[in-house]
Amino acid sequence: MEDNSILENKEIKLISKLIIFVLFFLYLYPLKFIFFSGISTRLFIGGIGFILFATKRLTTLPSKIFIVKKEWAVISFLLCFILVISLLTNMINRTSETQFTTYPISMIMIFFAAYFISTILKLNYGCIKFELIANYIVICIFMQMIFAILIIIFPSFRGIVNMLSDESGGIHFIKNDILLRVIGLSSHSFGAGVINSFGLLLISLMIKQYALKWNEYLYLIFGFFLVSIVGCMMSRTTVVGILLSFFILIHKSLILKFRFTKKFRSGLKSIVFIIIFGTILLFILFNDIIMNLETFFRYGFEFLYNLSEKGDLSSASTDQLIDMYKTIPSEIKTWIIGDGYWADPLGDGYYMHTDVGYMRSIFYYGLIGTLIYYAYEMALIWFADRKTNKEFQLFFAISAILLLICSLKGFTNFTSFVAVFLFCKKDNICNLHNR
Repeated sequence: MEDNSILENKEIKLISKLIIFVLFFLYLYPLKFIFFSGISTRLFIGGIGFILFATKRLTTLPSKIFIVKKEWAVISFLLCFILVISLLTNMINRTSETQFTTYPISMIMIFFAAYFISTILKLNYGCIKFELIANYIVICIFMQMIFAILIIIFPSFRGIVNMLSDESGGIHFIKNDILLRVIGLSSHSFGAGVINSFGLLLISLMIKQYALKWNEYLYLIFGFFLVSIVGCMMSRTTVVGILLSFFILIHKSLILKFRFTKKFRSGLKSIVFIIIFGTILLFILFNDIIMNLETFFRYGFEFLYNLSEKGDLSSASTDQLIDMYKTIPSEIKTWIIGDGYWADPLGDGYYMHTDVGYMRSIFYYGLIGTLIYYAYEMALIWFADRKTNKEFQLFFAISAILLLICSLKGFTNFTSFVAVFLFCKKDNICNLHNR
């Protein structure tokens, strides 16, 4: 009888962890299912979070209903400022662009989604620590890499994804049923590179600072290479995450904090064997797909191919990016308050044909709006840092650098990655809670 109860508890814990994983995945990679009438899974989770939050607030004492913590007051103020600047630039330029007039609402729904996930985490684990959230994010990114591999190998799987998803997750990277680059579930192009880079920072932090067993180190090392290789084939922006991750690994320590024990060495040999055996098996069973792998590798590591063939590290995207930087505002008004356009009003892609993150923001609502936007993003990272232990300060500092570097390429938003960390508790608070 006692054994059955232990088994039941294990099954319940396993199911609860699986539910949390699914929620986390659909939060980080929002899908727009057809049967949800175009509503993304993140918005759906946010709706549940809003109902939960409103119910909890209404059941508290009337004197505490309108009490707001400092961090949420600052975040709300900055979001309101973004809304005001967006409305102002629309009025001055007589445009009807809604990209940033609806932006604060979108961010609020992300916060409610993060609130719901944090509530579920608290119910299952008692206290929410940095390590807990980091583990779930990394697992979700690992699974995304596996989904991306399945989409490459099995066209039928890709068909199911496109049938279920309202946005057909990266369908524009498919021509004559042949993938032009690796795609995932609602993860492709620049956005995939940003989240892959964020995940690599977390993995490098775990390797550097966590007290792990040898098999856990192997799992993370394998995951690091998996995200690096597949991630680059999804988006070359992943390279930024790889470079910044190495900085985390070598910071104040030239030797990684694990011992090359006999078990570790044998485990490493096993991983190498699995990779080699798996590659041979792929060549035998999926020879036609392997023939297309060069296309993915050439896309993801174009700069290495160019270094080998041409003697330089250039790539088509970097050359195009440099050309976009030549497009700058010609009027003082644009620099100050923008032109009020996010997309080209003629329907021809981006406004002024530039996809550069900083330039798009400046063209939309000028330097004023751009500075407020990045103040908002930096405030999120700052408050998340304050909510966690001191040993994670380097991670958040590098995350801020990642945000600024990625913005050199495209418009970058870290809200969904950072929001969940705003509900963390420091170790000393968690220890008091668990007493």
